[in-house]
Amino acid sequence: MTSIAFMERSIVMQRSSIQRIEALTELPVFPGYTASSQVPVLRKHNLIYGFNGCGKTTLSRVLGCLGTGQRHETWSKTSDFTVKLTDGTTLRPDSLNPEFAERVLVFNTDFVAQNFRWIEGEAAPILYLSKEQKHLSEAIETKQARKVLINRRQQRVMSIFRHVDKEFSEHKTERARLIANELGLGRRYIATNLTFDYKEYKPAVNNLIADDELASVRGVIKQDAPLPKLVPLPHPSISLHALVKDLHAIAHMTLGTISLEALQHHEAMVPWVKHGLEYHSHQQLTSCLFCGSELPPDRLQTLEAAIDDRYDDMTNNIRAFKQRAESLLDELDKLTSTLPSPNDLVESQRVHFTAIRSDLKSQIGAGRGYVKRAIELADTKIQSPHVRLDGAELPSQSLAEQWWEEFSSSVDAFNVIVESHNHEHDRFAENVEQAHAAIKKHYLAEEYSKYFDLKQAAARAEQLGKRLRARSRVLEEEIDELAQQMRQHGPAAVHINVMIYRYLGHKELEIAANENGYEIRRHGKVIVGPPSEGEKNAITLCYFFVMLEGEGRRRNNLVVVLDDPISSLDTRSMNYACGMIRSLNNVAQLIVMTHSVQVMNEVKKWMRRNTENEMARRGKDVNDATAAMFFIDTVQPNGSKSRRSRIVELPKHLRDYESEYHFLFHMILRFLSSEEERANYFFVMPNVLRKVLEVFLAFKLPGPDGLSSKVDQVARDASAIMMDEMRIRALERLAHVESHGDNIEDLVSTSSMTVEETKDAADALLQLIEGMDSEHKRRMCKQCQPT
Repeated sequence: MTSIAFMERSIVMQRSSIQRIEALTELPVFPGYTASSQVPVLRKHNLIYGFNGCGKTTLSRVLGCLGTGQRHETWSKTSDFTVKLTDGTTLRPDSLNPEFAERVLVFNTDFVAQNFRWIEGEAAPILYLSKEQKHLSEAIETKQARKVLINRRQQRVMSIFRHVDKEFSEHKTERARLIANELGLGRRYIATNLTFDYKEYKPAVNNLIADDELASVRGVIKQDAPLPKLVPLPHPSISLHALVKDLHAIAHMTLGTISLEALQHHEAMVPWVKHGLEYHSHQQLTSCLFCGSELPPDRLQTLEAAIDDRYDDMTNNIRAFKQRAESLLDELDKLTSTLPSPNDLVESQRVHFTAIRSDLKSQIGAGRGYVKRAIELADTKIQSPHVRLDGAELPSQSLAEQWWEEFSSSVDAFNVIVESHNHEHDRFAENVEQAHAAIKKHYLAEEYSKYFDLKQAAARAEQLGKRLRARSRVLEEEIDELAQQMRQHGPAAVHINVMIYRYLGHKELEIAANENGYEIRRHGKVIVGPPSEGEKNAITLCYFFVMLEGEGRRRNNLVVVLDDPISSLDTRSMNYACGMIRSLNNVAQLIVMTHSVQVMNEVKKWMRRNTENEMARRGKDVNDATAAMFFIDTVQPNGSKSRRSRIVELPKHLRDYESEYHFLFHMILRFLSSEEERANYFFVMPNVLRKVLEVFLAFKLPGPDGLSSKVDQVARDASAIMMDEMRIRALERLAHVESHGDNIEDLVSTSSMTVEETKDAADALLQLIEGMDSEHKRRMCKQCQPT
């Protein structure tokens, strides 16, 4: 669309108004309405009258959708309407026109709900005016509620944080004290040091120390100085298996070179013969001192040949063997006496050393047994050099070799431990430092999970608390900003107060702006408790009229809809409110919907002259009519649980008379005229009958008595009007039970009376009127008879 076409379209839209509500589908009380061609079109000024519950609110919401450009939030997706404008445009929920929407302003319950907010407490009520201010106040309240919840949550979180942080601090203090005690650091190691160590700590499986190793590490720390170095054990200079081997050799050694047969069988005599031979040779004796026989030279030579230096060599060898055995025994004894105690070794080697030391002592003991036995056998051999020793008495050479291997291995293992001990002695300072580090790592690793769980829990709680505090501060700033906007959005109270004064006719009530919204004052003081419904109605309607002038609006361009704008007002306020409505005669289009007979009559006074009927009656062109009056006719078809409404022309009995009495009388006659009418209007008839009875008796029996008293008075004199007293009493039941208040507009539910009872009551009412004033009945029936 070109810019020129758009401007032309906007100008046409500014001139257009609502011509007809063509159709309503699946809307409350309008399940399927289609406008009849007989119903007049809407004019510049329009009145729509209907009882409570007839569908005025639904109509106002349909027209309100034209102003908002959106489907009403309470409707279903299948709810639909069709509204035709005077320029031929058709509007539906899915084809609303934004240009036309800017011109439509609707006063109804939705407008009040959207633009007013009454905060009623025991103290001063706060009022929020305008849709923006109401929304801002609701937003403030929502944010304040969120802020309260956040603050409560923050308090809970901080309570958790304090608890966890305390537990975390106590845990660090306890761990630091334990490490300090283990390492003898006193106050030089506290929770701060522990925190630093955990920052540098790297988890590892081997950081945890077993109990036995832990005791060893503690032993290192407890030493003031290193234990003295130890001397390695020397291996014996004589091996046991070689000694046993020599023992076996000398055990079988004899003077085999001796040829004398007698001596071969008497080897024990060899030493005695050797000594005798040496004596006789030295003394140069020629005869034997023992037997006296002659010793010829050849005999001495033979003896000397048998007993020569080999005997000495043999005995010397045996003695030398014994000395070696005794030397080995001394070495073994010395080893036993020089074995260090386990306490002489560093803690880390003691367990291993104790086992090796025990094995070594056992081995030395076994070796000493071998050596002692060898010495004993050597002594025996020295005494009887030519005696062969029994092999069973000799130590086993293979066992001796096995012992020597095991003993040598034990000595080597012992010396390895000694070497390790001496190495630890040389690096004592380094070992102490490592022991300190190992114990510290052990205790850090022991509670690593708990430390970091507590640390993370405290950190999470602290961070959450900070986030909640930040959110609370943001909400507080947002609340302050919204409050500032709310103070800027409220309309000027002075303009509203002028209208309220004119509306109510006094200056007792006024509204005054404060930092939170508006406060309501009476006699200059803030009121306590809520204002009356009439005062609320005055404030809301006055604000609506102030809005008509706001935001650059021009009245002659506005389509204004008023749905029940007046309620709970005295006569003076009613007159002024109707005057306010009449002041809207310069708007582009005005639609007034009401259930109030008084409001209807006031509006009729200045609209009636310009309706089609009145223009035709005066011979004017009906096309020049600027006003139209309508009635929302509501029925409840027989067998249906829901009502159906339709828009019709205002009945002449409502159009032509100030009182609703004629129209209600017309409804009674209509009700009695056919079965269909009885079914359609059955739900409303108890109230209609009551109202007609009440108005009729008010004129016939003037006085302060109530309706029941007047019915009772007529019943007592039933014979005068030729009626059965019980039928009149039935009307009294109607007055007490079946109707719903003092006016037709107070209808809220269906009567419990049956159709037959209601028809009988209607007949009884007409008979009562006939009996008390036949002329009145005749004239009313003539004027109100349904066509």
